[in-house]
Amino acid sequence: MNQEQRGRVRNRVPALLAGCAFFVGGVASPLGVHAARADTAAAPAPVAGVIKPTGTEQRIPDFVGLVKQVKPAVVSITAMIKASVAESENGGGMGGGSPFPFPFPFQMMPQQSRQPVEARGSGFLISADGYVVTNNHVVKGATKVTVTLDDGTTLPARVVGRDSKTDLALLKVTSSQKLPFIELGRSDDVQPGEWVIAVGNPYGLGGTVTAGIVSARGRDINEGPYDNFIQVDAPINRGNSGGPLFTQDGKVVGVNTAILSPSGGGSIGIGFAIPSDTVRSVVDQLRKSGHVVRGYLGVNAQTISPVMASALNLPASTQPGAPPAGALVASVAPGSPAEKAG
Repeated sequence: MNQEQRGRVRNRVPALLAGCAFFVGGVASPLGVHAARADTAAAPAPVAGVIKPTGTEQRIPDFVGLVKQVKPAVVSITAMIKASVAESENGGGMGGGSPFPFPFPFQMMPQQSRQPVEARGSGFLISADGYVVTNNHVVKGATKVTVTLDDGTTLPARVVGRDSKTDLALLKVTSSQKLPFIELGRSDDVQPGEWVIAVGNPYGLGGTVTAGIVSARGRDINEGPYDNFIQVDAPINRGNSGGPLFTQDGKVVGVNTAILSPSGGGSIGIGFAIPSDTVRSVVDQLRKSGHVVRGYLGVNAQTISPVMASALNLPASTQPGAPPAGALVASVAPGSPAEKAG
């Protein structure tokens, strides 16, 4: 091929390449470089419009269905409290001045006023014929109690019985039709880390739902002789008193009763509920007789110190540093079962 022929071939090459496309890494290139890999797919071009992301199967708990089912059985309670009782209760908790003040469901009126104080709390129906569980401190000293159902119906309520030691009370309302109610579950089955839902009437906002987990069981907050609270981090505020604490199976495992609030304000994520096993026992007795009867020995006991244990030749504790086991009977009450038993 002479020089003239070679020139004509060079002039035809751009024309031959003009209709061709080559790929470098899967991208069209005007360059004649064959570098595409067979296992590399072409990237889709962005399309304008509505973005519809696909989520993962793992999601946080959804309580919508549960709340719709249990909410009709949760009620709001309004009680007209004697001024003298309201003033004493405002002093702080069952024990008065306790670091664990109860979330009383009302703002106190000035102490110089002797007019009855309107208290608002929560409760829940446990039978179709109108028995309602709530806290004792919600209706203590009440001259009038009314219950507002989830549908807005307001009914007068009668206090069947109260138990100050466990801070529980049982009310009764009368309706022309059967009422929706919920069942008590087994609080012994509740475990720390389990999701729970509180429903109540905080600050008069009926039907409020909050959620959290069980933080601990068996809490003793020095508020009575039967301290055995379930600790939860679900927000509990003034007016939640007496409301139910649900597990995800829709059973009541506790009655919301107290909060830890160093400032005396609202929830800081440490709330306490009375276990349903305690509620069941107390409510059964209140329904039958209006009061609770408890067994007793009739003795005064004192803790055994290490010095006393040594003097009495008692065996040392199996755990290093732990106090000696048992208690010393200091005295016997006259006429008590202990005296009769010798």
